[in-house]
Amino acid sequence: FPVTISSTTNTFDCGYDIVRTWTATDDCGNTASASQTVHVTDTTNPTILNMPADVIASCDNIPAVATDVYANDNCDASVSVVYSQNIVDGPSVDGINPCGYAIYRTWTATDECGNETIATQVVTIVDTTAPELVGVPANTTVECDAIPVAPVVTAVDNCDTFDMEVVLTENILPIDECSYMIVRTWTVEDNCWNYSTASQIITVIDTTAPVFEGQDSEMTLECNMQPSVIAPIAYDNCDNDVEVTFGSQDFAGDCENSWTTVYTWTARPIVTGK
Repeated sequence: FPVTISSTTNTFDCGYDIVRTWTATDDCGNTASASQTVHVTDTTNPTILNMPADVIASCDNIPAVATDVYANDNCDASVSVVYSQNIVDGPSVDGINPCGYAIYRTWTATDECGNETIATQVVTIVDTTAPELVGVPANTTVECDAIPVAPVVTAVDNCDTFDMEVVLTENILPIDECSYMIVRTWTVEDNCWNYSTASQIITVIDTTAPVFEGQDSEMTLECNMQPSVIAPIAYDNCDNDVEVTFGSQDFAGDCENSWTTVYTWTARPIVTGK
């Protein structure tokens, strides 16, 4: 018997039915029919492509948001993809570093039937870079009366914008009886406990001799007169205590009862150590 086939399509939200009917007719015009209904619907979520991988980055090197993320769908030729972002603060966001935060970048793809796919990239921001000290002076060698004043040292950081406290410590270390070192150390710490130190070594030396107050003087006396000699006072640029030693020497004159006496004072600092 000849069999004919016909089909009709009934559409509805997010799908349609295909009704296929087969009809057989005998020579006397008697017919018999049988039908198949194919129910077509979309229950498959879209697939998001070109998702960037999770990444750990420094706060001054945060990667840009990916612009080539898109979605494919088994039914829809064009699927909308919506981007959103959420920032979560908190310590140890990567389980290692003491502080930081995380950026959750989320793409949501939805087809015409409401099937939805969500994909998220986690950008973990950490601060492992120490601040940089600015204005630390170079090592120098000076006389003890020319020790420079400690300058104001500042700091900059790749993450923190607040004024970080720079702490100065100073240690004095002896070298020998006439010199010593001043070690100035500056330390700074950022919000994530990264810290930097820098030092200046000032070598202090004493190469300047003491000086006497007043000038040398001469006097002429009769042989039966006692000279009135006043010891000079010595000063030193480094030492408060100066030891003055005295000595004299006679030189014969041109006649029997004439001579010259030379009084000599020598000044030497009393080194007590630095």
